[in-house]
Amino acid sequence: MGSLDPHIPCSGVHLLKAPTTDKVIDYVTNLAPPQNSLIGGDFNARNEAFEPGVANANRGGEIAQWSSDSGLDFIGEPGVPTHQAGHVLDLTFSNIPYASTVVREDLATGSDHESLVTRIPGRGRVPLEQYNYRVPESKLPKLSSLIGTGIRSLPDPSSIETHDQLDQFAATLTALFQDAIKTAGSLNRTHTFTTPWWTSECQAKRQQWLGLA
Repeated sequence: MGSLDPHIPCSGVHLLKAPTTDKVIDYVTNLAPPQNSLIGGDFNARNEAFEPGVANANRGGEIAQWSSDSGLDFIGEPGVPTHQAGHVLDLTFSNIPYASTVVREDLATGSDHESLVTRIPGRGRVPLEQYNYRVPESKLPKLSSLIGTGIRSLPDPSSIETHDQLDQFAATLTALFQDAIKTAGSLNRTHTFTTPWWTSECQAKRQQWLGLA
């Protein structure tokens, strides 16, 4: 299904791992996550699956392998730094179809880590803004993968026997494509909105506090 039923429970795990602490990774890589799971946090690990071109560090390879074996996909933005000093250290994994996590620099908290926002389809209230989504050519492989994952969850079309079943299948297929486009693409706005109180002065003070100015 393209959207998650709001009445279906989700399982979540949030973690914080120091660079030299292995117990957290041992715990995570031995999990057998159930359906509709979300695991995320500061893994302090590096791997090219999350940051293309980076050298493997702090058991990042084990995390990537666990992600593949467990069916929990990395739903963050590959290569988009989550730390002020660079690198993708904060990771989010999920087996919820079309769940996605993005870095939001405009939601700064004063931490040296960027704020991350995770979207779970079918949860929360969706704004009534009407915008088109655009999928750049670089994200077409991701779009293809998302559609493929969604199609595998659809019933066999040859089993459809009634008009109602056909209508339901068509609605589900439409939602599948819509959610895939929203996840792989981005809103094509003519202008953007940021948090009203986050002014250029706030940004300058934050950079100064972090020693980046």
